[in-house]
Amino acid sequence: MPQALSSLPGEERLHSAQLDDVIAEITTRQAHMRTTASRNGVYLYSPLLMLGTSERVGSNWFSDSLRPVMLQANEPLRQQLGRRHPFSTMNPEVPDGVLSPYARHWLIHTVLSKLSPERQGWKETNLWFALPALLALLPDSPVAVLTRSPLGVASSFERGRLFQRWDYRGRYALLRLATQRPRWQGFAAMIPDDNPDDLTALVRMHALNTMLTAMVTAGRTVTQVPYELSIIHRPRVMQDLAATLPDLGFALASLPVAHSPRPGADFGQRESANDFDTTHTKTELQAQLDSDQAERVRATTAHCLSLAKDMVEAPIAATACDWLAGDHLYTLTAPRSRRTAEPLARPARGPARSPVPKYVRTGSMFWRSLLVTNSEVAETLNLLAESGIHNDHGGAHLLVCPMPQSRGGRLHQHSVTNRWEVVPGYEDHPAYWITWIGAQLLAAQHGARLPTLAELRQQTAGAEATNTDYRHGDAVSVVEPGLPDNYLHHLVGNVQVWCSDGPSPTDLHGGPASRWFHGAAWNTPSSPAEIHRARHRHITGSSRGIGIRLVRSHGTDHAPVPGPRMIEVMQEWLTALTDRSRTLLHLDQPIVTALATMTGTPGENVRGRSRTSGPCMNQPAASRPRPVPGTAR
Repeated sequence: MPQALSSLPGEERLHSAQLDDVIAEITTRQAHMRTTASRNGVYLYSPLLMLGTSERVGSNWFSDSLRPVMLQANEPLRQQLGRRHPFSTMNPEVPDGVLSPYARHWLIHTVLSKLSPERQGWKETNLWFALPALLALLPDSPVAVLTRSPLGVASSFERGRLFQRWDYRGRYALLRLATQRPRWQGFAAMIPDDNPDDLTALVRMHALNTMLTAMVTAGRTVTQVPYELSIIHRPRVMQDLAATLPDLGFALASLPVAHSPRPGADFGQRESANDFDTTHTKTELQAQLDSDQAERVRATTAHCLSLAKDMVEAPIAATACDWLAGDHLYTLTAPRSRRTAEPLARPARGPARSPVPKYVRTGSMFWRSLLVTNSEVAETLNLLAESGIHNDHGGAHLLVCPMPQSRGGRLHQHSVTNRWEVVPGYEDHPAYWITWIGAQLLAAQHGARLPTLAELRQQTAGAEATNTDYRHGDAVSVVEPGLPDNYLHHLVGNVQVWCSDGPSPTDLHGGPASRWFHGAAWNTPSSPAEIHRARHRHITGSSRGIGIRLVRSHGTDHAPVPGPRMIEVMQEWLTALTDRSRTLLHLDQPIVTALATMTGTPGENVRGRSRTSGPCMNQPAASRPRPVPGTAR
């Protein structure tokens, strides 16, 4: 049996001590938040953990279905932690050193920002050996385990060549390294170093994660969400979840759970940019594998389950067996031609012309005509690095999350020069995966600021949404074809945008500082209710759907904030994070105030004022007055 967290030998004991220390701080701060909230008659819910036993188990469909009733975080541990962070899923060899102050603060921010009066969702897939840490950080969270039979997962991977495109061979090697360490060596037989074929390796990884999920969730409130049931009888899935979450019971039971299919759509057969599209209905369970492939999947699954009997207790092995079931529901069909094993996705649409941002006057304000691009963010990151403001702090990202390109990452650091670069073809696409802190520093560099939530709501009232609901499968160029330069492009759509303001400290109940984001993105719905719904995220968080729109109170350029001033502010804040005796508000407020001062952000007393009386800039061009051209940046 694998050793428990409390009985780790040698170097593993240090990691356990780190985790225990972080858990102790989270527990103390969580109790303070709940006490503070209860004084105001408010109860704070722990988030629903949505754990996928593998990718391609319908987790995006599930989370998108829940979007109307809960704010969600999409794989913060798996996607937003770099390999240097001790709790990263890609770090099989935890370093002996302690968490850096910012890496610790990021982790606590992420956990406590999910404690709220309305239950939130936290989705993670394929955490493998990082699962115990997540469950320990959220001990009272209910769990939904999203499962799918290995036959169905293998079919989906084969159709899209996902094993190659998503570098599962490298992940297999990392898991092999992890099983050589004392804590996890009991699982070494599941990931042998025998250079398996892709399908065999995939099934082993799927079975291992399923078994680990069953092990760490034993004794928790768990609702299984089988992919097969989601296809055959989707209302039943929400009914089961409603029984687990009485606070959302009625809302869940009444949710629309099926999307309308688009003409000619074939679920799972779209271009790589649309790998996560959930707007198509699927009604059949087909596995596009030949008989030899199907037999290999089944034999490998059976072998892994036989090994499980010697690795975990019988009830856990039985649960893993149930979660890997469902092969009999699939019909084997002849494999269709597979897409080329191209590891790097290309832009969905190139720019119609070179972007030339202008500041367009509407009422008393000047709005930048274009969303901030990847090229502009790369330039800013290099300037900040030259000033001494770096992105990586012990595996936690301060400014942007440098995701792999296959996961939507468009910005990366050169392996030799360490300079930030943009993946070719995406220079004119809007930047995303950027934190609020990164957005504020960019605004300071551009002599501008972020808009307030009230300003965005007023400016976007009645605006037509562009590139939402997975229309293009990703963000597209910031330039809308056919729209004049001095109009506001993608006022709603392409990406949501950060706001300069956020919930009041009272509404956060002693939790971490948070800021609003507004609008609709390429992967979100575009209904007016969804566009204007109040949503917020902690200032160190990021996502693939949130970018930057800049505004100015005057049309002329403001002087960029000098690099030495920015590094002084950032270093002072990062150093102050070592004092864990202070409240989160006292830890966060200095950087929030300093960045607001740098960018000239309006204070609390002017948030609700009317900001603009100009025309809505996203009416059809022929039906609205030509706006006053702004000054080119």
